[in-house]
Amino acid sequence: MDAQSVKWGSRHGDNGYDGNKKVKGVKRNIITDRNGFILARKVCNAGIHDSRMAHDLCGLADDVWEDLRKVLSDRGYRGDVDKDIEKDFGIELEVSNTPNGVKGFLPKPLRWVVERTFAWLDSCRRLARNYEILNESAEEMIDFAAIKFLINKI
Repeated sequence: MDAQSVKWGSRHGDNGYDGNKKVKGVKRNIITDRNGFILARKVCNAGIHDSRMAHDLCGLADDVWEDLRKVLSDRGYRGDVDKDIEKDFGIELEVSNTPNGVKGFLPKPLRWVVERTFAWLDSCRRLARNYEILNESAEEMIDFAAIKFLINKI
């Protein structure tokens, strides 16, 4: 599970400002499987913190994938959200932390898969920026791109 802030295009819909990444636009939240295929997606205002969307995103994933038991996430999802998700959906939220004393970039096992999926999405012209007025339309564009990637893998 991860989130990506995307700049807005020429149309101004539900846009906010992500102060952490200094981006004005929307935030894409996704859960992927180990192959990088999208299991659940949610688009929201960029000003909403990642941990506030985690419960909704896990709810979407749990509706479709009942046997989902563990979700890996970055430190943006730390806090009490993991207890709520475990109680409501039975999904364990494992937040990756950097070991003490380690500086610089350290790739996390299996966390790169969701980052690769965001790179796949960015390769689609329509998803390089947010051109949609409605968040639901932006979610459908993510679905179209995910279908394209899935068909290309067959």
